[in-house]
Amino acid sequence: MTRIEKERFDDPAECERLKDSFILTRVQVDAANDGTVIMHPLPRINEIAADVDGYAGAAHFRQAANGFLCAWRSWRWSPGVPSDEKRKEGAAMTWSTALKRRS
Repeated sequence: MTRIEKERFDDPAECERLKDSFILTRVQVDAANDGTVIMHPLPRINEIAADVDGYAGAAHFRQAANGFLCAWRSWRWSPGVPSDEKRKEGAAMTWSTALKRRS
């Protein structure tokens, strides 16, 4: 699932006309096959209705949390970060505290 990308339209009016045509609703999700997983890169605008968030297969917030952890890990061990700053950050933020902070 993704948003309507307005930057891909030559005519802004066309984008405006179509932007609310593709919204995933809970009714559609309930009619889908069991085990359907819904993924989205976030941030969402209006392409997924808020009541879809409670669906067990809604993975978009898990995706965002995992992306945060990957980005944090990459930054923590990047060559441009001084070692003493890495140690200080490592003491303040562990995988478990990062996971707790995201909820």
